[in-house]
Amino acid sequence: MSLVVSIAAIGLVLFTIGLVIGRMRLIADTGSRYEWGFWGWAWVAMFMSGTLFFGHSYSTRSVALDASAMVQLAWVAAACCFVLVSLPRTKILFGLAALPIMLFLLYGLFGLVTSVLSPAPKFSAYKAGLVVVDAILAAGFLSLSLRGSRWRVSDFVLGLIVLALGGALLGAVLWPGEAFQLKSGVFGVMLYGTLPIMHPNELGMWGGIVMVVSLVRWFAASTARSRWAWLFIGTSSATVVLLAQSRTSVAAILVSLLVAIPYLARTRAQALIGGGVLIMLAVGVVGVATVIVGPDTLFGPLVEYLKRGQDQGGLETMHGRVWAWMNIGWPMFMESPLIGNGFDAGTRFATDVTIGHLHNSFFQVLANSGLLGFIPWVMAVTIGSCQLFLRAWRRRSAPLQQRVSALVALLIMIGLLARAWTGSVLVSHAWSTMMFLGLMVDLYASRRSRVSESAANNVKNKTDVTRKTLLAHRRA
Repeated sequence: MSLVVSIAAIGLVLFTIGLVIGRMRLIADTGSRYEWGFWGWAWVAMFMSGTLFFGHSYSTRSVALDASAMVQLAWVAAACCFVLVSLPRTKILFGLAALPIMLFLLYGLFGLVTSVLSPAPKFSAYKAGLVVVDAILAAGFLSLSLRGSRWRVSDFVLGLIVLALGGALLGAVLWPGEAFQLKSGVFGVMLYGTLPIMHPNELGMWGGIVMVVSLVRWFAASTARSRWAWLFIGTSSATVVLLAQSRTSVAAILVSLLVAIPYLARTRAQALIGGGVLIMLAVGVVGVATVIVGPDTLFGPLVEYLKRGQDQGGLETMHGRVWAWMNIGWPMFMESPLIGNGFDAGTRFATDVTIGHLHNSFFQVLANSGLLGFIPWVMAVTIGSCQLFLRAWRRRSAPLQQRVSALVALLIMIGLLARAWTGSVLVSHAWSTMMFLGLMVDLYASRRSRVSESAANNVKNKTDVTRKTLLAHRRA
């Protein structure tokens, strides 16, 4: 226990230093300005409604209206009040013109309609209603871009998540008995979030995303202060990934690095040379270490870390997740392929197996919402992901800050998609859903700003040509 507490303490110190050096501005390099208004406060309230600090139960069938649920309802009510105040002054339909946001809204509305057939109708209606509010919030923020506002939602959400990771490290130092729960493996324990309450897999996902984003921001930082701040934040996030032992986040980090390193290289030759040198150095270091300490001593802890105390059969079947997909999720989908078994409730209440989710967002939506819910949901995620990739591809030769902005959005989406294959993200109201919608808001807002700038430049060019023509006629 002393080892993991020491690692958490080191991560907490690095996190604090990073905040101090960065002067508490986690996103200072973006150059964006924030216009709050009631839409901004509504977004904060919805983010806090998905944040638990006490009273959480891991019982999959528990829907008791405890103190934690009451606090969540209060945050949601506050967000709805802010939205109702802001709607009359906002051209919300312009925000709904973004296809992924519109599809996500349809996904939530369909959940509301079919909630009457759910085994827990009130639960399904509430969960679907939260998704509808999230989509309306995203549309409202996007409509603000028509008035020239550039409120970078994804950066703001990422900043709040960074603070949550710092809270997880603080809780590990203050209450190690609650934060570290027994789990066979290299450490013997796994890190659970306590400030706020978070599962290790969720901690690992966000820790990996923040780690990769910090690396990219460190590379593009314009000042030494920002560079050091991102370095410390990224290193502290790495300690969270280490203690949470999330294998999916490790895989997502590797994929993200394979995308980021060539993308940030100024030329193709630099990418090839840099990648080749890194591979040669890695192979050389591992080879020398293997000769010196032996393969069992070197790779034994790594294998134990990845196995997390599971036997070989459990490791090969992804800890029973493939079994859950094919033996619970698929039969549930076949029983009601059109409308599903209840929005975000079928896998909780409609089966005899005590399981909260299927460890796969695609099977989860298929089983709970059927094809009529799955189609708009998967279209929203697919279209949004492809658009983020295309923007990054088109900006590969743009100035550094524009490339970094597009790359950061793509890397966040890679982390979310990786977790979607082994967990339950983007299916209901959660930080992951708000992050995805925030990415869509920023994506479509940047498109509109580029269109506006292009139109303004065209008008300016036409004006200049007209002036030159008039001057030529006068001289003649």
